[in-house]
Amino acid sequence: MTRWIARFALMAAAWALSAAAWAQAVVAPGPSNNNQSVLMFDVQATNALTVTGLSTNMYGSGTTSIEIWGRSGSHVGHTSSTSGWTLLGTTASFSAVAGTVYSIPLALSAPVPAGDTYAFMIRSTVIPIYIGYAYGAGTPGVTTVASDANLRVLEGTGASLSLTSNYVPRQLVGEVRYTLGITPPTSVTTLGQWSLMLMALLLGAAAFGHSRRRR
Repeated sequence: MTRWIARFALMAAAWALSAAAWAQAVVAPGPSNNNQSVLMFDVQATNALTVTGLSTNMYGSGTTSIEIWGRSGSHVGHTSSTSGWTLLGTTASFSAVAGTVYSIPLALSAPVPAGDTYAFMIRSTVIPIYIGYAYGAGTPGVTTVASDANLRVLEGTGASLSLTSNYVPRQLVGEVRYTLGITPPTSVTTLGQWSLMLMALLLGAAAFGHSRRRR
């Protein structure tokens, strides 16, 4: 039994290492020169991929939490309420530092088939701790902010916490992390791939050592 546990754990560790190795990101460098509680923006896949995480610039220092919402298709036409959106996850409260890019600790699994569009909403839940973003110069859901061979990040929309006031166009200052290929959507967890990899490695090492002692 311990041999099977060791093999399974080592396979899980190899999978986590492989996933981490293939992780990629599109960076929207900014600079941040505007802010509000909410930023909505679209991504468009050239090749099938799964968005696994987001980073955002923060404006204002203090304690807040961040919600990430998602929807298949564009955010355009869906900026005044959360109707049609799915809450993908909410962080624990944290101390934001103005002007820093914050890697949101939510492990996403948002599949985007080739040629499709997916929208994200990043919302800071406490005023006046805002999402720092940039003024845009194009059209939300159309104009490219940053891209690579697999993914385009498009201009978006800023909004008040209640979503009753919208500001366009606005641009993400941060990054969109992804892996190639479609991973089925799952509930968000704050336990990242590196934590899973470490757990698997420790379990594998312990089981392997136990197996050797029994021989």
